[in-house]
Amino acid sequence: MHYLARGACYLNTLQKERAIADVERALKLNSNSTLAMQLRGEIYAMDKEYDSALDLFTRAQAINPSWAVPYYDRGSVFLDQKEYPSALDELTKAISLSPQTWLFYFIRSIVYFKMGNLEAAHKDQDSALRLSEQESLVMVELNTIVYIDCLDWAEDYYARVLVKSPRSGYAYQGRADAYRVNNEHTKAIADYSRAIEILPKEARLYFGRGKSYLAINEKEKANADFQKIALLTDKLHLKRQAQELLKK
Repeated sequence: MHYLARGACYLNTLQKERAIADVERALKLNSNSTLAMQLRGEIYAMDKEYDSALDLFTRAQAINPSWAVPYYDRGSVFLDQKEYPSALDELTKAISLSPQTWLFYFIRSIVYFKMGNLEAAHKDQDSALRLSEQESLVMVELNTIVYIDCLDWAEDYYARVLVKSPRSGYAYQGRADAYRVNNEHTKAIADYSRAIEILPKEARLYFGRGKSYLAINEKEKANADFQKIALLTDKLHLKRQAQELLKK
């Protein structure tokens, strides 16, 4: 468990190679650990090694068929592969097993949107927001990959939120993240700047805006944002990442 806990921490602070090493150690100690299977499978999925990911998720399902997470992870892989009916089946099963998990509704809303069912997509968006508003508006950096190739869904989602809550800094932040990972950096900078006006002490906003400035070669503005992070946060991983970007 210690290796898995540390591996998860490494993964969430974007130190993937260290995470892989710890998860592999955990699997060697217990080849039937469903937690280790899931975490290793999720890393495979991040690297688009889908067959390896699905194999581990299926093994975890066989060991614990009442655990929702393997169904969710399989659904996420099928979404990436644009196999929307299969994704819908897996995510619906995950929700039936764990109906209070906001992330399951969040991802299923993307599937419904891609399938053209806006009513169901909006219903799932609302369920995610009701269960955990801030978390469903702003992904941790690791999970911003869910926005890739889903910008149409993200624009629909955040527009609906901003109609109801036009001063939601977190909605601007989430939409900015979606623009950034889809290389719409001018739009990302505009949304990060709006969010900073509302949440001036939120370090991640400067981190995201700085990365977009860097992407369009606005180095002085990027440097200013990265330097701001050290003043606003005591989170070592954010400071480390900002320092690494400053060196560039």
